[in-house]
Amino acid sequence: MQFKFPNFGKSLKMKYNFNPILQNQLVLYLFLFMALVQIVIFVNNNNTTGIILMCLIGFLTSFFSKNMIVILCLALVVTSLLLKFLNKSAYEGFEEKKDKKDKKKDENKEETEEVEEEVAEEENEDEVDDAANSNEKSDKTKDEMKKQFEELKKQYPEFKAIQDDLINGILKIDPVLEKAEAFMNKYSQYKIQKK
Repeated sequence: MQFKFPNFGKSLKMKYNFNPILQNQLVLYLFLFMALVQIVIFVNNNNTTGIILMCLIGFLTSFFSKNMIVILCLALVVTSLLLKFLNKSAYEGFEEKKDKKDKKKDENKEETEEVEEEVAEEENEDEVDDAANSNEKSDKTKDEMKKQFEELKKQYPEFKAIQDDLINGILKIDPVLEKAEAFMNKYSQYKIQKK
């Protein structure tokens, strides 16, 4: 008995008609629903790359086809493929190399964690209300807390710079907040006048 290959010539010559599928309203709503669900998933995961890719691919596809089913289908498929490719390529060959600066930062983090643990343990041992500071429960006096704070400032000089940057940022944003408050007050007056 001799093996015969199937004849693919007939199936290759057949023309497929996708018009009923591409013009079906139910299929359009199905793809619209899938696209909206995918966008909600991207928003929930804070994946702005996915949202931007999906919109960009949909926009580019609209130049080549006016059929919304084709646009939504390509946007969904190509976005998911690109995101999978980007995620896999980001971790491939990843090796963790630490510089001297990174090692120093890790050591500093460990030291601060140890100090925080010691402070937490001391607070848990004796939960006595300090008369000088009634908001916190601690067995240390206000002077001891100030001394410890000054020691931390000496150990970590960048702490002062960060603190100064925060204070400067707050001072810079204050006039903007005042303008926004004035605008809101003005808007609320217009709203009252309309009623």
